[in-house]
Amino acid sequence: MNKIDLSAIEKKYKIILSKNYKDLTTKGYVARKGVVPINLELPFKWENSDSNVNVNLQSWRFLSAFWYEYITTGKIDVFNSGLDFVLDWYDFFLIKENRSRHIWYDMSTGIRAYHLGLINNLIESKTVSEHLSEERKKIIRNLSDLHIKKLSNPDFISQGNHGIYQVLGLQILSQSLNNKELNVFCHKKLEELLDKSFDENYINTENSPFYHKYNVDIIRSIDENSFDKLRKKIKIIKSDSFFASSFLTAPNGCFYNIGDSEGLGLNNINNIEFPDRYKNLVIPSDTHFGIDLSESGYIIIRDNSYEENGESLIFYGTSKSLVHKHSDNLSFIYFTKGIEIFTDPGKYTYAYGPWRESFISDTNHNTVGHENKTTKITESNISWTSIKKLEYTNKKYSIKGSTKKENLEHEREIEYRPSEYIIINDHIKNKSNENVEIRFQLSEHIDLAFWDNNRLYICKADNCLATLEFEKKPCNIDIVRGQGYKGWVSS
Repeated sequence: MNKIDLSAIEKKYKIILSKNYKDLTTKGYVARKGVVPINLELPFKWENSDSNVNVNLQSWRFLSAFWYEYITTGKIDVFNSGLDFVLDWYDFFLIKENRSRHIWYDMSTGIRAYHLGLINNLIESKTVSEHLSEERKKIIRNLSDLHIKKLSNPDFISQGNHGIYQVLGLQILSQSLNNKELNVFCHKKLEELLDKSFDENYINTENSPFYHKYNVDIIRSIDENSFDKLRKKIKIIKSDSFFASSFLTAPNGCFYNIGDSEGLGLNNINNIEFPDRYKNLVIPSDTHFGIDLSESGYIIIRDNSYEENGESLIFYGTSKSLVHKHSDNLSFIYFTKGIEIFTDPGKYTYAYGPWRESFISDTNHNTVGHENKTTKITESNISWTSIKKLEYTNKKYSIKGSTKKENLEHEREIEYRPSEYIIINDHIKNKSNENVEIRFQLSEHIDLAFWDNNRLYICKADNCLATLEFEKKPCNIDIVRGQGYKGWVSS
């Protein structure tokens, strides 16, 4: 029986390990923010009406704390308690043949493969093996073989981060059983996924700052020696793509709320040398710098201080995929003095329904559309959107982009003189009889007050931050704050 290096196991499986064992076992499992904790009792209730919760249950996410607790304390009863849930899952679904719409969900299957690989590696140790009956070992082997069979089917492998989880799970599970037959398959599939998941700037193609770093973090968990032919590409993603997460982080330290984004970002640009890959994409000025990621669907301009009270403008129109994308082409987010003025409503939820559909539609972004008409992302062709290269002359940045949707063509030009003004010129070709409206989504902390019929004060509390003026006179201005499905942001 081999002696297991638990520190090596911890490093290898860090992507599925968590440190919340005490809270988990005393307070229950919180599958996602805002839901009631689930008691960890056997027999376990493996089905939930919430799709997100269901996916996490089928991914055995809560078992991560059991494995970490065992690895760091050596308490075999903790390992056996975790294994009890695995065997309960086996009994519930594979013996009693209960149904679940997520039992073989792509990502869940890949993550379970990680767990099974970890269990197999731990069984190699005498401490675990001597406490495990032959019947339990046989069940784990059957589960492992079944997951390998599922994941080695090319038609079962998805795209994006779900597919990456599947391939990495397959690789790590097969390695735990000393099965080298699938090495070529895993190399080929991972290479295909990385080519589609990261563009020429090594920016993730899932249309979301959050999912950019999420994908990068998955890749950072890989031992590149396991994918020797992909070592160079994996190293670039681990370094350059990781650094690029900083570009997609707002002055408040959170990711720009683009696409299905939320949470803290990565503020590490200040006083750090830019990777060579991005140096040629930086357009500096005296007080600010622009980052021309137009080929990736982003243009970012920030002040040089890169501090919380800083200024930034990000313009976006991603066009590589529909994954996690919203109907937000040519929208923008703007911060001044660390305060977000023009915002993006964020994802709100993954549960599809009227609220989700409204949050991801063009109606709730800084975009142009037909009055009283909502355009979903699936109703336009992503190839219709493009952003031109960032220009800087006479102390002004020039941003340009174009897009199309049904019966409407839109070109947007932004002239931005940092700390002084933003001029937005929208050129619209309306091919219908419906009225066109220009929408501005302001942060929840911002108040508006009329100066006159064409001008508005933009304030926070009693502090006037800016004025918003419309060239067309007169114009019909409608201010909406939390009415129906309009005027909301994710919290």
